[in-house]
Amino acid sequence: LHALTEGSRASLGNLQADSVPADARVMFICRTGSRSGMATNAFRRTGVEASNVVGGMAAWSAAGLPVVRDDNAAATVL
Repeated sequence: LHALTEGSRASLGNLQADSVPADARVMFICRTGSRSGMATNAFRRTGVEASNVVGGMAAWSAAGLPVVRDDNAAATVL
């Protein structure tokens, strides 16, 4: 398991594969894994090494993994 070194939020419609460095690896996550799955497939079609967190934040939370806000305060997946 690798630590995330950088993250950002964007809506599915605003994602652009050409903004990712050619050697970058990206990981997508959303609430259920559906939108992030679409983003993963779109980026893979352009040659970007992309991964989807299957089940999204809901599965992450259900597995007992930490959920935090940008300010590191505890959060809840709705």
